[in-house]
Amino acid sequence: MAKKVNDTPDEIDITVWQWITTGPPDQPTCASCHPGGGPLEFDRDGQRFDQTLATDPTLADSLDGDYRGSHWDQSGVLEADCLLCHLPGYDWTGRTAQLKSWNLKWAATAAGGLGAVKGRLFDPETGQPTGETPTVVYNQRLFNEDGKVVLDISFRPADTNCMQCHGPSDMKKRAFSWNDPLNPDVHNQQGVQCVDCHPAGLDHNFAKGNTTIETVRDDLDNTMRSCENCHTTGYLGASIPTHLDIPPSHLETIACETCHIPAKHRAAGEFFDTSQGGLHWDIIGDQETWGQPADWYPAYQVHAGQIHPVNPIFGVWWGNREADGTVYPLFARELAAGWELYRDQVTDDNGDGFAEVNRPEEIEAGLRAFEQTLAGNARFSQVHPVFIKGDKLWEFGEAGVLVGRWDEVCEREGFSISHNVAPARETLGADGCEDCHSFQGEFFRRTYIVDPFDENGNEVVEPVRWTIGISDFSYTLCSIHCPLVRPWIGGLLIVIFFVTTLHFTRFGPHDFGGRPVEPREDDYERIERFNWFERLVHLVVLFTFFFLAFTGLAFAFNGGAWLQLVFGNTLTPRVWHGWLGYLFGAGVILMLILWWRDAKLIPSDREWLRKLGGYLGGHEPVPADRFNAGQKVYFWTVVLGGLILLITGVLLFFKRSLPNDLVFVAVIIHDLAALFGVAGVLSHIYLSTGANPGTFQAIFAGWVTKEWARLHHPLWYEKVTGRPPIDPPEAGTIPAEQPATGEAPPDEVPENGE
Repeated sequence: MAKKVNDTPDEIDITVWQWITTGPPDQPTCASCHPGGGPLEFDRDGQRFDQTLATDPTLADSLDGDYRGSHWDQSGVLEADCLLCHLPGYDWTGRTAQLKSWNLKWAATAAGGLGAVKGRLFDPETGQPTGETPTVVYNQRLFNEDGKVVLDISFRPADTNCMQCHGPSDMKKRAFSWNDPLNPDVHNQQGVQCVDCHPAGLDHNFAKGNTTIETVRDDLDNTMRSCENCHTTGYLGASIPTHLDIPPSHLETIACETCHIPAKHRAAGEFFDTSQGGLHWDIIGDQETWGQPADWYPAYQVHAGQIHPVNPIFGVWWGNREADGTVYPLFARELAAGWELYRDQVTDDNGDGFAEVNRPEEIEAGLRAFEQTLAGNARFSQVHPVFIKGDKLWEFGEAGVLVGRWDEVCEREGFSISHNVAPARETLGADGCEDCHSFQGEFFRRTYIVDPFDENGNEVVEPVRWTIGISDFSYTLCSIHCPLVRPWIGGLLIVIFFVTTLHFTRFGPHDFGGRPVEPREDDYERIERFNWFERLVHLVVLFTFFFLAFTGLAFAFNGGAWLQLVFGNTLTPRVWHGWLGYLFGAGVILMLILWWRDAKLIPSDREWLRKLGGYLGGHEPVPADRFNAGQKVYFWTVVLGGLILLITGVLLFFKRSLPNDLVFVAVIIHDLAALFGVAGVLSHIYLSTGANPGTFQAIFAGWVTKEWARLHHPLWYEKVTGRPPIDPPEAGTIPAEQPATGEAPPDEVPENGE
């Protein structure tokens, strides 16, 4: 838009007059969607255009951006037209036709159906004034005898009126449509109207959201009804979702629209290209114009702390770098002048019928051309043309060498996508975590264009996941872990139950074949195995682990319904999971302090490991100190796993402040450590109960019998009692279990009688 005060014609691109009256043959003018008044009625000094120009006709030939080339004195101005929004059946197309014909003061009459406008001041087809003076034939059936008009005005603007303006522009940017079976919206299907979410009072300050790039009326940001506002209060009968199986972190960091608008079904703009001297739009898919049927997926962008779906539109354009470093896009007439000089040096490399500027020699030819055509251009203090394509800005560097690098002007605009909402059954995640967290999931594997054509004319794409901080490494890990590893690890728990049952059925209790050592009179006396503090620490670790395992498995395997049944909601167990995780971690550290000396491996542990502790049918006690070798290995596994769970748990507790990559890896490690931990605890419980009778009470009561100690921990028994676990045989006798190797003992007769 031209400034009001300009020093040379070179500074002027689109004047206010052109903004109101001109547009492509098949497109409206900018003023078609503005209801009138304000900048369509008054200049930037607050004076009416028509009255001011009538007083001073020379303004039309001046450098005043409000008046240059205008015909306000003939056309009149666009006063505020309430019917644009409030009259059902308003003829918006007819309004546009009047604007392009310069019939400004007649536009509301024609579009509102008050009468038929005959004649026009300007013929858009020939581009010439007609010399006609429009007249009006009024529709008398709409008027009373006193001349007052009677119209069926709707206080609440109808959706069709809203869509007359928002439809064409938002179709280009977002593929937004309404009342559209091909591109439906669940709210539209349920009868929700635009003004239900975007209300306004008599001040006409329509409530609005906070989209990714809009800067108009930022004071009204987040005043409209949001998804949360409606679906937590039941506004207009809105369903109140439970999201039982969705982690709260997802709801905090992912906007509702991201999952509920998984795809669009009409084509939108993808990028625009001015390299041929005019404005050329490239459309998503193979369609020629936006609005045609086409299935495509949104990209994603982090905005206001959440991941939102967007259509990232970017441009291929020429500009000029000023002395202060600012890059200004070239005007249409400047683009056309340069194109005439370099058009013969540009070829169509990909065969799509459009000669794209993509090879270094073509870019260089364009820059040289603009060096010539911009020479003497009064709007620039220096001539330094640049070319922006994809993620690079191209210009001549030192010694006139062509260089391409990223510049902030290469930043694309991600237009927020917030309509055409799908029902819950069609959302991302409706079929489980694999909708996103798998190699087939659309959320992370989608790509978007970062450069419309490389040197061979081919599109250059990048994964959408990169824009939200997810690397290929963490994406690959997660895609393996969620759909492939996690179900198999879950099956490990079933295997543990099966193996323990099979072991008990085959071998029974671990009593060394039912042939214990020779009994002693004090065998049933008690020995303190764990003091009260050790038992307390163990029980804290045990019971916190039970809670963490139950809730964690529910989190991992979509058991939200179970959590709601037990806790009444799914948030409370997540909060407790975090805090009890700290208590569990503290218990593991205390266990390490209490028992690390007892858990050191010693030479005798080798025999225990060689015989597998006698658990596979051994008939003799094996060497074991206070902890046997198996318990020691399990202890160090618990300590290591517990510390891993603690560290990753702390990271997840503060995940909002951490990079997504680190969070992804922490989740996977936490999941695997927890699942293997559950399997280990189940085995530990079996070995402490059914497999080794007499063990269970040790951790609750703190004592065991001396007989139990002699059988299971003979080395520890000897340290505590000072007696060997097995009495040595008396001199001259053969132990009961030792076979004879010589003469028969006295008083015994060989069975053969010899």
